[in-house]
Amino acid sequence: MAKPAKKEDTNIKKSNQRWQSDVIVDLIKQYGFPYIALNPGASFRGLHDSLVNYGENDPPMVLCNHEKIAVQIAHGYAKASGKPMMAIVHDVVGLLHAPMGIYYAYIDRCPVFVVGATGPMDEKYRRPFIDWIHTAFAQGDVVRNFTKWDYQPGSIHGVPDSFARAYSIMMSEPQGPVYMCYDSALQESPLNENVPLPPDSAIKVPSRIAPEAAAIEDAADMLVAANNPLLLTEYAARMPIGFESTVELAETVGASVYDINKRLGFPNRHPLSLSFHGDAFKGVDLVAALDVVDWTRGSHKLNTQTREITVVTTPDCKWIDIGFADIEISKWATDYNKHHNWNLRVLGDSGLTIPALTAACRKRIDGNKALASRIEDRKKAIGERHARQWQKWQDEVKEQWNERPMTESRLAHEVWQVIKDDDWVLTANTLKEWVHKVWDFDKPYRHVGRELGTGTQIGIAIGITTAPTTTTGRIRYTWRTSAAPIQREHISVWTSKRHRPISPTSQKALAGMRKDPSRIPPLSAPRCAAPSSRSRPASRLWWTLSCGVAARTRRKLREKI
Repeated sequence: MAKPAKKEDTNIKKSNQRWQSDVIVDLIKQYGFPYIALNPGASFRGLHDSLVNYGENDPPMVLCNHEKIAVQIAHGYAKASGKPMMAIVHDVVGLLHAPMGIYYAYIDRCPVFVVGATGPMDEKYRRPFIDWIHTAFAQGDVVRNFTKWDYQPGSIHGVPDSFARAYSIMMSEPQGPVYMCYDSALQESPLNENVPLPPDSAIKVPSRIAPEAAAIEDAADMLVAANNPLLLTEYAARMPIGFESTVELAETVGASVYDINKRLGFPNRHPLSLSFHGDAFKGVDLVAALDVVDWTRGSHKLNTQTREITVVTTPDCKWIDIGFADIEISKWATDYNKHHNWNLRVLGDSGLTIPALTAACRKRIDGNKALASRIEDRKKAIGERHARQWQKWQDEVKEQWNERPMTESRLAHEVWQVIKDDDWVLTANTLKEWVHKVWDFDKPYRHVGRELGTGTQIGIAIGITTAPTTTTGRIRYTWRTSAAPIQREHISVWTSKRHRPISPTSQKALAGMRKDPSRIPPLSAPRCAAPSSRSRPASRLWWTLSCGVAARTRRKLREKI
C-alpha cells in the first residue's frame, strides 16, 4: 500500500484551530500504527478529519466497504507481522457489523486495535433522531465477551491513559483485540489546553512471562526419559518467533512434531515432522504441548457417527503443558477446549520457555553417550516414517490424477509446479491439508495458519499481503473453495484493487524484468487453478474473478515493461 506523500509535497493546509480528536491522531502516530482500515461514518467524522487535515494522511487509511472486512484486514496484518493494525468502525451500526471479525481475532490471539464512536452522549448536541439511534450506553457491551478490554473515556483527559492501557493489554500475551469508543462530541470539540501524551521513554508493553526454573528442569527430565516423545505445537510459532526454536528443541531431544497449523509451527518437509500422519501419536509415551488449546488434535480419534472418541497414545502417556494455561480464559465462549489432567504445567511465554527447555535438555544429553545414541536412533526412525508417508502422499496424487471432478490433491500439485521456484506466501486455504502434503513450507512466513471459518479468508488474506513480512518481492497466493457470502468477497476484492499502487519493491522487480524479460510471467501461466465442479457457485464465481484479475495483472505488467 502507498505511503502518503512527503509533507512538503502535500497540499493540505492545516487549521489554526486544534481539535480534541487531534490528540487521538497524536497517539496513533506515537504508537506506530502502520495503516488504518475503516468504513467511513459520521460518528467519527471528527477523528477522520483530524487524520486527513492534522495527521496529513499518515498513517494511510485503507478504505473498506464493510466493517468486518476492516477488522479482518487488521487481523491478517497482525498475524503475518506480529504487529498491530487499527480498524475504525462507525458507532452502533458499524460495530454491529464487526463482531464476527473481532471474535475470530480473539480466538486467534491477534492484536487488533478497534476504534469506534458514539453519541454525542450529551443530549444537547444530538441531531434529531439519527444521533439518538446511533447512541448506546456501554457500547462496548456488544463485543465485551470477546475482547481483552474496552473503554469509553469521559473526557479528553482520559484519552491518553486509556489508549496506552489498551495498547499494553492488547499486546500482552496471549494477545487479542481491544475496543475503544470515543464520544463524537468529544472528537469535534476545540482543544483549548495542552493534553500531555505518554512520554516516549514509557514502556508500551510489559516483559514476557518467564517460566519457573524448577518447572523447566522437571520438563527436561521427563523429555529425555521418554522413549517416544512428541511435540504438539499450535500457537508457539507466531511471527516473528517460535519457528526455529521449535525445530531446535525437536532436534535436540529427538522428538517427532505434530503441527496443528493455527500458525506455521514447523517445516513440513523436516524429517521429524509427523503432521497430518494418521499414526503420528501411535506409541507416544510423552506429549509436550507447546502453547496449545486444541490438545486433542491428532491424539483423539472421533467416530463422527457415534461421537465415540478413541485415544491413540499409550495408556501411561504423560502430558506436559507449556504455555499460558488458563490466562485470559473466556467467560463467554468455550474456546478453551475440554480440561485435561496434565502431568506437568509450565506457565510462561513459549518464546522464552522453549529455548530454556532446549538448553536444559542439552545439559542432560551432553556427555551421556547412551542417551545421545538413543536420540540419534530415534531421529533416524522418525525420519524413515516421515519419508514413507511423504511418498505415500505423492503416490495418492498420481492415483487421483484423472478423477472428475478434480481432487484437492491434484490442484495442490498443479499449483506447486507453478510456484515452487518463486518466493511465495500462502495467505489462505490449505485444500483440506493437501498443500502440507505436497508443498515445501520451509520458512516461517510461508503460511500464517489454516483458515478460521466461513467468510474469513479473503479479508485476512488482504491484511497478510499488506504486512512487511510478505511484501518484500514475494508472490502471494490465495484461492476460495468454500462458499462464503459472495457479496463480502466482492467488496473485499474492491478494497484490494483500490489500494494496489506500485510499491518501491514492485518497481525494483519491474526494473529487473526489463533487463531480463524471461522473468515476466507468461500470460497463460496458471496462477490460479479451477475449483472442482462440485464447488458451490460462489466458489466458481470467485475463481473466475480471481483468474481475470490475475490475467489483467500480468497483461499490465507486460505493458509497463
